[in-house]
Amino acid sequence: MATQRMSKTGVRVVGPSALKTLMAYGAAVLDTRCPEGLSDLPERLAALAPDRDQLVLLLVEDASASLPAANALHEQGYSSVVLISPAPEDGAQHPDAPAPGQRHG
Repeated sequence: MATQRMSKTGVRVVGPSALKTLMAYGAAVLDTRCPEGLSDLPERLAALAPDRDQLVLLLVEDASASLPAANALHEQGYSSVVLISPAPEDGAQHPDAPAPGQRHG
C-alpha cells in the first residue's frame, strides 16, 4: 500500500485500493463526495468518531482541495486522518509532498 505524506500535520493520501485494508482496522469512514461535502465535516465526524484517536478515512474527489479540511481535523485533535483519493494511483502529487524517493522533512 503506497502512501504519500501530504502535510506537516501527518495527513496522508492513499489510493482506493487501500480502503478495505484500512477499514479492517476499525476506521471511521466519511464520504465527502456527497452533496454535503466538507461543509459540515466536523459535526459529522464528531457523531461518527467521538474517539479522536480512531483512524479516520475521508473519501475525496480531490486530495489537494480536501487537504485544508483534513489538516483542520488534525489540529482539532484527530490523530490519524487519511484521505482516500484516486490521485495517488494516477501519480498525481500535491505541491507539499516530497518527490518520489525523497524523504519529507
